[in-house]
Amino acid sequence: MKIKYIKYISLKKANPRIKAIYKQIKRDFGILAEPFTLHSAIPDLLATVWAVTREICLINKNVPRPYIETISTAISYNNSCKYCIDAHTIMLLTLKNKSVSEAIKTGNLEQIKDTKLQQICRWVLANNDFNTNIIKCPPFTLDEAPEIVGTAFVFNYINRVVEIFLKKSPVSEKQFGKSLLLKIATFIFSKSVKTKKKAGESLQFINQEVTDDPDFKWAKPNKIILKTLSALKATCNIEVDKYISSQTKQKIIEIAKTNNRDNVQLSSNWTNRFKKDFSKEEFSLAKLMLLTMFAPYQITEKNISDLQTNNISDEAILAVTSFASLTIAINISNKQF
Repeated sequence: MKIKYIKYISLKKANPRIKAIYKQIKRDFGILAEPFTLHSAIPDLLATVWAVTREICLINKNVPRPYIETISTAISYNNSCKYCIDAHTIMLLTLKNKSVSEAIKTGNLEQIKDTKLQQICRWVLANNDFNTNIIKCPPFTLDEAPEIVGTAFVFNYINRVVEIFLKKSPVSEKQFGKSLLLKIATFIFSKSVKTKKKAGESLQFINQEVTDDPDFKWAKPNKIILKTLSALKATCNIEVDKYISSQTKQKIIEIAKTNNRDNVQLSSNWTNRFKKDFSKEEFSLAKLMLLTMFAPYQITEKNISDLQTNNISDEAILAVTSFASLTIAINISNKQF
């Protein structure tokens, strides 16, 4: 495992519930991947992150898998998440869509022959520019929105926690080793990509009694996806409430709505301008949430170790970064559709 800073639960040490989730991840995703296992210190968070990802990205009811992987790759380029770029480039290679991956990498979207996919790719790459025509008039239908907007939401969340807690790439940086590992990974994923999956099988792991959340109005055409998203938000709220006050939480939500990455400076000291908005006791966690939302690449080992030195638990660190990632992902999704 390449998980940094926080503890996680290995398959060997997992309880029956976590083992069952891990088994489904391996069966349907292809491997027991770190972006899921990094959430395992909070089992309810592991369950809901997996359920959201599975039901949005792997079922493919109205949107073909190559579209989903293209969106995943393009969002990861938007967020400069090298781990996810490499991981979903592997998936595009598995689906024999290498040319799409190259088009996104070089910015030559005209090379994408599928005109609808090309337009969706343009929509993805405009994800943070809310005033463009393509965001105001998205190139997909209401029935496709739960999977297309949903995939963008998933990776606006996943990219951030991955940037913080995982190493830079799931494959070797050495060219020879990387080429070999890409071939092996393509072979491993080929079976899971082709296997037909039944919608809703992840619901067994989450609280299905949650009320449908209005923050996910774009998911209404797909009740299963809406349920998983609502459960994820409910879980993130329950967990973060253990560690921060309601005032701090509300301020983070407000900042997510009114600020963007254009305000981020080279140094993480830009967060100090928000110091007056938080109590002295909670600013260290608030700073971690601000960095998670707008500049997760600025989070260093020292940021995390300073928190741990002050008796902030791994669960607390995971809870606040997950809440921050969820909050900014919701904000982006609701502005773009």
